Amino acid sequence: MSEEVKIFEEGGAEFHIPVEGSIGLLALGHHGINAWRAKRKEAGYDVVAEKKKLVATLEKEKKEKEEKDGKEAGK
Repeated sequence: MSEEVKIFEEGGAEFHIPVEGSIGLLALGHHGINAWRAKRKEAGYDVVAEKKKLVATLEKEKKEKEEKDGKEAGK
């Protein structure tokens, strides 16, 4: 994104775009989504890295559950 996107509330106050996003940004369509993406990029948020961490956590939990279930079945 080459230029900064700013969103203003009624009355002219600039809207603070949270890194986490908001339903209001979604309601603004592509302007809101682009503003949110720019904010995440500015904050250093890396979607790919976050997905990899989530997948690793889920795989670890699945393995631990399978090990626990296997031990309980062997009793």
